[in-house]
Amino acid sequence: MPLTSNVRRQKYLPMNKRTRPHLSLLVRTSLFAACLVVQACGEPTPIDIVKLEITEASLYKVDGQPVAKELLLERLRTRKKVDQTLLLHIVASPSANAEVVIYATKVAGEAGASVAFVGNEKF
Repeated sequence: MPLTSNVRRQKYLPMNKRTRPHLSLLVRTSLFAACLVVQACGEPTPIDIVKLEITEASLYKVDGQPVAKELLLERLRTRKKVDQTLLLHIVASPSANAEVVIYATKVAGEAGASVAFVGNEKF
């Protein structure tokens, strides 16, 4: 006597079997999107580092070259390129005027530069 089952065969596939094609499409789409993101993030943005010194006499020097206060914004804008990040290292003398340092950070923001303060104190 052959073994038989008294369980009815289902007309429809179980839920996990029916949704598998949709999940497969979702997985493929997610992998494709992840590849696009990796390709877009693959190339790092070049960085141009500029040293801005503020002397004891509250004068500006960009990479060692003296710059007038009125020309500081123009000089920084010419250094900033479209596909490049401009990183401005501000080295201020402890005896420099605070308004001069504040003006330098304001101009750096207008030029689209990121700012880093470099301390020169001795402990």
